[in-house]
Amino acid sequence: MSRIVKEYMGLQKRLQTPEFSWISFLAPVDDDDLSEWVCRFQGPSESPFEGFELGLNITIDLEKYPISGGPRVLFEPRTVAHPNVKWDTGEICLDLLKDAWTPIYTLLDVVGAIRDLLADPGLDSPLDLDIAQIYDADYEAYVQIVRYRLEEARLARV
Repeated sequence: MSRIVKEYMGLQKRLQTPEFSWISFLAPVDDDDLSEWVCRFQGPSESPFEGFELGLNITIDLEKYPISGGPRVLFEPRTVAHPNVKWDTGEICLDLLKDAWTPIYTLLDVVGAIRDLLADPGLDSPLDLDIAQIYDADYEAYVQIVRYRLEEARLARV
């Protein structure tokens, strides 16, 4: 558990730098339990997600992290339309979260990789086949669907 404590302490300082100004919030739900985290971040510029704040739920197995397991990260369900995100659950298809995980990565690396994925989907292994086909066939239609669903989710929160 000491790694996550150290990471948490360093994270607070790094989030105050301009490099991470796109992250509005990244912290445990409860300071006494470092296994459940929440992240809020701005969608990447020049992508359909620009101008929207997105939410991640992060679960860390404190017994395994980071040596034999990375965090489990999900978007808030039914908010993100993307080829590599399962709409109903928020599950994210990203190698870093599965086979490519190594202890060198941190939570900031994970959030950054997810943000990069939003701007540059991996169409070779989509979780949402329909949105992947739309992305491939008609990018402008994809943009409209993404923005419509994000706006719908934003209005539901208000």
